[in-house]
Amino acid sequence: MMTGLIKYHALTLLREPLNIFFALIFPFINVVMMLGFGVEETDPVLLAGTLPVFMMIGMLVLCFTDAGMSHAYGRQIKFLRKLRMTPVTTGHYIISGVLLRIFAATLLTGGLIAFGIFVYNMDVSAASWHTFIPMLLLIFAMFYTLSMFLANVCKKAKTSQNLCMVIMFAMIILLNVATADLPDILQNLTRLIPTQFAIELLVSAWNGTGIFQGFYFYVAVGATILFGLLSMKTFKFE
Repeated sequence: MMTGLIKYHALTLLREPLNIFFALIFPFINVVMMLGFGVEETDPVLLAGTLPVFMMIGMLVLCFTDAGMSHAYGRQIKFLRKLRMTPVTTGHYIISGVLLRIFAATLLTGGLIAFGIFVYNMDVSAASWHTFIPMLLLIFAMFYTLSMFLANVCKKAKTSQNLCMVIMFAMIILLNVATADLPDILQNLTRLIPTQFAIELLVSAWNGTGIFQGFYFYVAVGATILFGLLSMKTFKFE
């Protein structure tokens, strides 16, 4: 049963070329756009400092477009209604989806690291892998549970699909907002946007500067638990 569900999730990913492009290919294009092909002396250091950001954006797109929007589309075309007539449970569906997307996220992160090493001579020996990998999995879980909640929260599947798209692009756009120019109350609110504290947490974990400084780790854990429970409660096969 689980093997069949994993194959289903793989097909939903492969069925949408745009999902593959934006989640698994576009992060590499971003690196090239930022640094170019000519390797300068500062490029390895710059890339090592920003690589967690590219990983985060790739996982965000993977979770929202592939997991969230594909699930909403499955609701819309009534495919998931057929699964309800089988022994498949909500847990089976979510766990199989997580396993497939973790595999895809591993390809992305491993590919970005290899790309940085072999193309830009990036030094990763100073990275704190023992903290970075668990935090990367935590951020993935947070985005996945958030996307699944958004994919199920609306009664109409098309509305949930549009909601996933709007929230995803809003979070990406807000990454480029100069928060320092905003009033203090708005600055504090922007720090609660998932992409904002995901970057802070991943960069801290990568550099080994302490993941427990500030509130980012606790907010990420709390958000993952909250959206995990909500996604289970609101899960819809139709």
